[in-house]
Amino acid sequence: MAVVTILGAGYMGSALTFPARDNGHDVRLWGTWLDNDLIEAVQAGKEHPRLQTRLPAGVRAYYSSGLAEALAGADLVINAVTSEGIVPVMQHAFPYMPKGAFRLCQ
Repeated sequence: MAVVTILGAGYMGSALTFPARDNGHDVRLWGTWLDNDLIEAVQAGKEHPRLQTRLPAGVRAYYSSGLAEALAGADLVINAVTSEGIVPVMQHAFPYMPKGAFRLCQ
C-alpha cells in the first residue's frame, strides 16, 4: 500500500481519491487556501460540496496549513490544482516534498 497525497480538493483531486482508495492506498487530500469549505465538509463526514457525494472511507483531508503533514512520507504526489494555482501551490509544496516521491501533475 502506497501513501498517495493529492494536492487540490476540487473536482479532480477529490475524484482521484476513489481509484486510489479502491486500489488500497493510504490517501491524503490537501486543500488550498481556497478549499476550506470542501475540507471542512470532508472532515465532518459530509458530502463533498462539489461532487455531491461522500469521499471514500479512510481519505484524510488537510487544510492548507497542513501541507507539510499531508506530504510527509508520501510515495506519490499528484497535483490536481487548477492551472493558475500550480505555481503558488508548488512554491509552497516543494520544501516539503519527500525525497524519492513520484510526482504527477495533471
